[in-house]
Amino acid sequence: MSGLAGLFKTRPDSILIQKTREHALKVNQVVHEAQEFIYKTFQGKTPERIQKRTEKTEHEADILRREISSILVKEEFQPNEREDLMRFIKRMDNVANNANTMVRRMALLKTEKIPDELKNLILKMMMLAIESSDMLKECTMQLGVVDISEILRLTYRIRTIEHQVDLLNSEVKSFLIKSNITKDPFEASLIYEFIERIESIADSCEEAADIFSLIALRD
Repeated sequence: MSGLAGLFKTRPDSILIQKTREHALKVNQVVHEAQEFIYKTFQGKTPERIQKRTEKTEHEADILRREISSILVKEEFQPNEREDLMRFIKRMDNVANNANTMVRRMALLKTEKIPDELKNLILKMMMLAIESSDMLKECTMQLGVVDISEILRLTYRIRTIEHQVDLLNSEVKSFLIKSNITKDPFEASLIYEFIERIESIADSCEEAADIFSLIALRD
């Protein structure tokens, strides 16, 4: 096995592979912290500590992305292999960015106005986004360790989840139109963007999974 997939298998201790896996763990941590922020906020709490932690973790993921980019410039790869990993890392970083932005938007909302039915739909979306992020992390940790068919199974599941999140998002939008939660256009815009960011987490996971499938299949 050659190329990036071969590097994951034959040189798991290389700085590039270590940083790539560390980045995947950090991105996944941001998503989990964002989920915790939603739960606490829906319980009527003001979890400023979690928001600050999410900001810090997202910043750490961004630093790792830049370090990986610097390493890639120096490593000897085929141009398509270097491009694949760069694209994958950027899509992974989008996962963290979307989760962090979601927290920022939610922090501005008066969530007591959000009815329980809508909260339940939002939590379902977030649980799926978490599952998708977990599987993406697992792909990164397991490439070169498990059979490629397992990696492809995980990436297929990520695509399935993205479709489920799309369907839930349609339900959420339908509910928003019917319920008329707020007449304040700014507040309505915040609610809309907050929910869109959850969908964007799943979208970014799917985009990263598509690229990772290519990396896994190259030999």
